[in-house]
Amino acid sequence: MNLLESGALIGRLPRVLEDHFELLQLECRYESEEGKKRFLMLTLTGLCLVGCMAFLHMALMYALWRSGIPVYAICLGLAVFWGGVGTLIFYRFGRRNPRVGDPFDASRSEIKKSLQWMQKHLS
Repeated sequence: MNLLESGALIGRLPRVLEDHFELLQLECRYESEEGKKRFLMLTLTGLCLVGCMAFLHMALMYALWRSGIPVYAICLGLAVFWGGVGTLIFYRFGRRNPRVGDPFDASRSEIKKSLQWMQKHLS
């Protein structure tokens, strides 16, 4: 590699680093929005479950108690039911989309490629 080619390659380094920074900013914005959306959905899900459980429990417990079932059995059954519903909601809506990949996957991949490129052309 002659001196002229080396200077051209070094002159391209700021653009490569700028590209990495732009990709990092893009991924940060995406991850931030995904995190906000996930937090909001989990919060709303929790509030809905709590409100629903309170009213359903009162009505159902009264009806079952009047039919002769012990209160402890009613409470245990309702706890198991609502725990299952909450778990299903979390697994359906509260997890990261697996098709997107790990956070900042593209940045790690591009940095690795750039480092390999720099080692190849600057050594």
